[in-house]
Amino acid sequence: MGKCTAIVALLLVMVAFYSMASAVDYYVDVNIGDDANSGSSPNDAWKTITQGLDVVTRTREEPRVIHVSAGTYSPQTGETFPLVVSFMQGELWLIGEGPETTIIDSMSVDTHDAAPLYIGSSGVVIEGFTITGSTNGSGILGGAVCIQIYRSGVVALRNCVIADNHSSRFGTGASAVSFHQDPSSLECVLDIEDCVIENNSGGFSAVYCYCGSELNMRRCVIRGNTSAGIVAVLGFMSMTDCVVAHTRYAAVTFSGLHLCMTNCLVTGGRLDAADWSYWDGASYSHIVFGRGATFEECTFADNGHASAGTISAGPGAAVEVKNCIFMNQGAEILEQELGLVVVENSCVEGGWDGLGKGNFDADPLFVAGPLGDYYLSQTAAGQAEDSRCVDAGSMSAYNAAI
Repeated sequence: MGKCTAIVALLLVMVAFYSMASAVDYYVDVNIGDDANSGSSPNDAWKTITQGLDVVTRTREEPRVIHVSAGTYSPQTGETFPLVVSFMQGELWLIGEGPETTIIDSMSVDTHDAAPLYIGSSGVVIEGFTITGSTNGSGILGGAVCIQIYRSGVVALRNCVIADNHSSRFGTGASAVSFHQDPSSLECVLDIEDCVIENNSGGFSAVYCYCGSELNMRRCVIRGNTSAGIVAVLGFMSMTDCVVAHTRYAAVTFSGLHLCMTNCLVTGGRLDAADWSYWDGASYSHIVFGRGATFEECTFADNGHASAGTISAGPGAAVEVKNCIFMNQGAEILEQELGLVVVENSCVEGGWDGLGKGNFDADPLFVAGPLGDYYLSQTAAGQAEDSRCVDAGSMSAYNAAI
């Protein structure tokens, strides 16, 4: 079984693991709650998330679920930042009513370089919030959300918006999400799904993962951040149905055993001329070091200053590309010394004369659609002509279930 298949299998296990059956429920409501209450029912809810995290203890037998009602949770409503999920056994779910209505706003409070939401244990799910207002220094504990795991397990971020956070330090840590694993832990996984990470500034990247075992991202949008998009130094990483757009620096930088990307769009990766020296004259949409990477059904378009390749296979890296589109001013794929790249059934601006088959150089005829500017022109959809990229891959979209 390939690594991409193995990651999917792990995610299915995670879905089964994170079940709220037989959970013990607690309630927080900023509008009608009181921290003197028991928190055991909606009518006896606590007022602050701080109180819930301080009081609730976890056991291996039953997950604890803290339901957070719609409202804004901030220093003005009694929250004490950072909010800390401490190291404990068992599972804890912190569930908001949705990012549109349930907001954690640290309002630029001084957290002494710690993230406003700090998770120090595995077995945690954060779901249904907007997390904003962080202006911490973005050290190793930085970002709006910091996950620092000391035992093997999984942390999940689901259906969250992490936006408008700022790091006062450039070149280190994260402006939005940071993930760190204790070296003694064997298997620590961060699962991010259905999240939007946007308009964060400063730091080294919006998402920064260091010394973790695995990062899995599904149906996520990372856009408009004034740093790199994702920097990951870990074992394995997968991205499925994701968009990384309009980052100031590299969209995705990966150093590890294997990166797997499926059905993703990467666009608008930039490097400002004033910052050219910082990156030693090289900008990438993707940097692939370590063992290698697999890209399938992905589009890389309009990534500027990609002088060293939209995808760069570092020394010793093996990269496989299938059914992808590259339109980035001709600086598309770089095969460094001892690196190995195989490209098949892909549209590559400027052509590809390396290993592989079924590749071609053509204008993909992008058109705007409901979700962006990178749909393929098709007469069946009312456009004047069919893009050559339609049905040009190794299988049809129907058979690929996309």
